[in-house]
Parts: sequence; structure tokens; C-alpha cells
Amino acid sequence: MQIFDLKASRCPDAMLYIRRAIDAASKGMFTGELEIRTIEQSIERDLPYYVAQIEHVTIVDVHSTSLSESTKVEWVENDDAIEDDVSDVHKQIIFKLSFTPC
Repeated sequence: MQIFDLKASRCPDAMLYIRRAIDAASKGMFTGELEIRTIEQSIERDLPYYVAQIEHVTIVDVHSTSLSESTKVEWVENDDAIEDDVSDVHKQIIFKLSFTPC
């Protein structure tokens, strides 16, 4: 399984990155599973609509998990986020996508 962690990316960037990843995987004949991790809440609404338009890609699982304070601190320290972007975030949404052969 491949993991694509968007960390603190927010829309519209988060959805743009996801679209690029899915398109690249589909065109590159990737088969297997891709796990997408995001804090952007609108992806829960947008990703199912996007995936429904793509052949051979399905969402097989969606769940959320608590986002730890240590993860937020790590993102800020590594310049993956600024403190204001993650201070009010408490969960991360995890999507598991399955890519089947064409």
C-alpha cells in the first residue's frame, strides 16, 4: 500500500494534490491500494464525487483518527504547516482507495 500524507494542506491545494496523485496512478497503471491522509474536511465531500468519474478506482474505506499534538508540532517544526493552520484541527481523515487493472 502506498501512503499519500497531505499533512496540513488545505483546499484548494489539497484536492489539487489528490487529483494529480490519482491521475498519475491511473495513467501509470498502478494497481493496489493508496491511503490518503488529510486534515481538510471538504475532501470528505469532494473525493467521492471525483473518484466516481474515474474507472478502476474505488474508495474502499473512510475513517478518521485523532491528530496528536506531537504530530502538529512536528509539522510546524518541519515547515509543513504554520501553527495557525493546525491549532484548531483535532482529526485526520484517512481514505483507502483501490486501483484495479484496466
